[in-house]
Amino acid sequence: MSIVVEYDTFPIQRCNVKTTPAMTMKAITVNACQSLKIANPDGYQLVYKKQSLQPSLAFRLANIPHGAKLSLVINKTANEIQNVSIALQTEDAGRLIDTFLSTTTLWSILLHFETKGSLNLVRKTGQGNKKNLFSKTPTVYMMPVCIYMNQEFKTIEKLQTTTLGEMGLTSGTGSIRLLYQVTDASIDQYMDQINKPIAAAVSKQPSIVEGSSKTPVNTSTPIQTINKPNPPPAIRTENVNMRESIVKAEVSPMTRPESAAVENIIQEPAIDAGIRYYRPPVGGPGPQSINLPDSFFRLTSAELKSIFDSQNKARDNLENRPLMTQAMRDKEAQLKQQKYPKTRVRIRLPDRTTIEASFF
Repeated sequence: MSIVVEYDTFPIQRCNVKTTPAMTMKAITVNACQSLKIANPDGYQLVYKKQSLQPSLAFRLANIPHGAKLSLVINKTANEIQNVSIALQTEDAGRLIDTFLSTTTLWSILLHFETKGSLNLVRKTGQGNKKNLFSKTPTVYMMPVCIYMNQEFKTIEKLQTTTLGEMGLTSGTGSIRLLYQVTDASIDQYMDQINKPIAAAVSKQPSIVEGSSKTPVNTSTPIQTINKPNPPPAIRTENVNMRESIVKAEVSPMTRPESAAVENIIQEPAIDAGIRYYRPPVGGPGPQSINLPDSFFRLTSAELKSIFDSQNKARDNLENRPLMTQAMRDKEAQLKQQKYPKTRVRIRLPDRTTIEASFF
């Protein structure tokens, strides 16, 4: 498969780029820039039908037909460094998730997770291949291999020089798989490359919003926000029969927080849900104590005929009804909502008590 990439200059330049289903838009951009002799591929992006294509998007997921025409335009956000959420899938430690800058290298990501989780990701050793039948199995270095879509990074040099932005991950999320490849040498021969100093993997600090805490939050550690549920309304119960009386719930009004003293606040009207609580009947037979014969569940011929006729009538009404526009359907739905503005829901608990509330 191939596509046509146009570069809007004078005169307009065009080139054909061969593609594969797993090729990313970043790889297509690099190939197009090489064909058009453009020096900096990172400063450009592809546009299809006036929509910008994400660099990490695969060709098979972009819904682009064979022979389509794409435009190569200048990426105005190329110099902006954004955060990328990375999920590192390992064989032993499961999935590790954190946030990094788009300029972070793969090696920095491995060292970050290794330090944070007390793991061994870049200094792993294993059993190598025997040279002959009588020799001992040597202990060799297990080379980490990062796989992202159809891209494989198999050497330490590649891992230390390849950034997330070069892979096409400039924003959003991405999943990287970590495997290990058996080498022929011991770990001592790779220690110089492993201990080579590199930049730390630190994510961007979010800007401080007015009215929030002045302490900056480090986004490299995921923070989970837990919303505490509101306590249930207090219910006054009385020892009465379920069929005889109903006890209404006493709901305490919501209190306005002190920090919300702002002018021109429109207060929403309170909605009475009509919460009711039914106590179970005292001394009455339970539902499990009622035994019904099998004949109760058998349908008679008259009942079967009535069900069959009602289904046929509903199907005929559906097939013979006139065509309706979207405005007519919306008006019909609005009339239904006006006819039934309130819904009453009852929940029966295992102890046979019932709670009722109305919803608008």
